[in-house]
Amino acid sequence: MTISNDRSAFIAKPGYGKSYLSTVIIDDLSQDAALDSGEVLPIVAFYHFSRAGKATSNTSSTAAMRALASQVVHALQREPAIYDSITFFLRTLGSGQRTASKRDAEHILAIAMRQYAVSFVIDGIDECDDSWDFLTTFRRSCGTTNAKALLLSRPDLVSPPWLRKDATTMMLLPEHNQDDIAAWLLHESQPMIDDGLFGPKGPPPNSLEAASSIANGIFLWARLFTQYISSPALTPRDRHDFLREALSFHGLDELYCLILRRLSLLSKREKATTAKIFRWIAGALYPIPSDVLHTALAVTPGVKADELDYLVNFPGCLPQLTGALAELDSCGRPAFIHLSAREFLLSERGQAYGDFRLPDQPTINQEIAIICISYLTHDVPRKPVFAMAWEDLELDKNSDFSSLGRVLDAEVDGLAESVLAPRSHQATLPDYNANIQLEDYPVTSSYSPAISFNFGEL
Repeated sequence: MTISNDRSAFIAKPGYGKSYLSTVIIDDLSQDAALDSGEVLPIVAFYHFSRAGKATSNTSSTAAMRALASQVVHALQREPAIYDSITFFLRTLGSGQRTASKRDAEHILAIAMRQYAVSFVIDGIDECDDSWDFLTTFRRSCGTTNAKALLLSRPDLVSPPWLRKDATTMMLLPEHNQDDIAAWLLHESQPMIDDGLFGPKGPPPNSLEAASSIANGIFLWARLFTQYISSPALTPRDRHDFLREALSFHGLDELYCLILRRLSLLSKREKATTAKIFRWIAGALYPIPSDVLHTALAVTPGVKADELDYLVNFPGCLPQLTGALAELDSCGRPAFIHLSAREFLLSERGQAYGDFRLPDQPTINQEIAIICISYLTHDVPRKPVFAMAWEDLELDKNSDFSSLGRVLDAEVDGLAESVLAPRSHQATLPDYNANIQLEDYPVTSSYSPAISFNFGEL
């Protein structure tokens, strides 16, 4: 695949591997920059829009522009001339606020790109709250500079008409991924065959080759397929049955349906545990750590939890409990294998599986708040509290409030927010979205004393 335009857009369905592709491109560009012999290295800035975490406020165009500007300015921290220009702009024409506005970030990017080569990789634009506004603002920043940009998105992106003229648009098709998926399936399945997970005769002839075609270019389909059949809870016959059924359907949604149908055959208690995991991952106001989820699953409201109530080998058993629809993310927190899994459970088709139906947000917040309050009431040792103002009360987290108690305030806030009045919440962005605090890098100007400025937290 050859792209001649410096500004390109890759379009593909969910699960094609766009985000992984973006990380590979970022690494390649960064290595090329490191090998450059110039005094100022070519700059690589990137951003990933994601709705996967409800508490992560990284889906606004303002957040993206701030993060991109932060990365560019950080890369130029040893260039006093550009810092003088940026400082002059902020002191004379900037918004004057501590947290940079979108306009501030836009102009700072424009100042930097007029003097230095910058390459941008921006993934998940379809998940931006206002993709049209972001693309328009980003285009103004680039202007007539020689900045390079790669945009990645789903096909449902509503893009401005000029994007098709300014950028080379490439639709990723199944044939682009088929050979890679076939090689990956063979690599992942061979250890299972060697371990006898399909029985002494192995999987049906040509079944894995057929699976690479059925995947239809969707890497997520292949990943979910292999994770499910590798579950230790399955017998060889279960795996053969699953192979036969999976190879008779096309598309990711059909695979989700097949997995949910098989989860529906679990015992009542197992289904209840799986449903709780789906609900709490999907609806918790803040990402739930694995130890918190482990404790929450052991709690029965109104009853003190016993050590016999805790799941064994958690979170290792998370994929087994959820049919591989949930796993630990890069931060070690329980999460859906992909945003499309959550979207499917919320869809009309997913809601048809009543055992795993996702209720509305207030109901989930209420359920989590009840679990937290029950835990604090029955499981946390009681301790007298002296009469003093709450703001003066210091609590020992290690001795009084263990894992689950840490999210009590968040979920009570979530319940109040859902039932009463909404208010915004902010959290730290994932590692791949740089949000550098520029106040950590003093900016010395030729016409003013040493000053520092801050683009603000997203």
